[in-house]
Amino acid sequence: RQMCIRDRSKILGSEYIVKSSVGHIRDLPRNTKSIPAEYKDKEIYWGAVKPKDFENANIMENAYEQFFNESKYFFRIGFPMLGSQLSFMIMSATDTIVAGRAGADQLAGLVIANSFTYPIFMFMAGIIFSVIPIVAQLNGANKDLEIGQKIREVFWLATLLGLLLVIIFYLGSQLLIFLPIDETITSISISYLKAISIGMFFYILYRLLSSYSEGLTLTIPVFIVVFMGALINICLLYTSDAADE
Repeated sequence: RQMCIRDRSKILGSEYIVKSSVGHIRDLPRNTKSIPAEYKDKEIYWGAVKPKDFENANIMENAYEQFFNESKYFFRIGFPMLGSQLSFMIMSATDTIVAGRAGADQLAGLVIANSFTYPIFMFMAGIIFSVIPIVAQLNGANKDLEIGQKIREVFWLATLLGLLLVIIFYLGSQLLIFLPIDETITSISISYLKAISIGMFFYILYRLLSSYSEGLTLTIPVFIVVFMGALINICLLYTSDAADE
């Protein structure tokens, strides 16, 4: 059988607030006058509490206002996260454009290196992403001390993963020489992977801090950092490109 809200509240305890969508809002009666007579005296219709001033009760009171208020809260959290992802896409697009302007070999080397990078990096970063639901749950339960404890534990894990990424990217890049690819392109890919290997350590730590911030619903600081990084990336790459020309 479906578990009712009251049952869920008992299981989760007083530290959590359990809400219900109350079915489809548009299907609910606007006031008591629109309720069929055979249901007006049934306690099951009202649940545990029946309004004292039954005839003047407004069933839909503040329903739409509550919906829009919660929607605003959702968008206030969601839009900065969307902006952060778009900023990462801008970084990637900028790198590809500049590599293409440098030459076909450079662009091919970048693509091959990224093919080596993404599966390994996303596996490592995916572990760090688990910080978001952990922090969000503890924050909702007002267990601030436990948040600090968990973050310290994950920090050491992130440090280990970051060092592991440095080793994999720096030494593992040599595996590309076994691929049936032109040596010129392979050397570009290897040089690229070695160059970003140190940066991967700090990027994993950034992911830890950003996940911690997002778990606390503080998504705007993360967006500002990533957006500024995208702007700096554009300026540095195009300045370097102009100097080469």
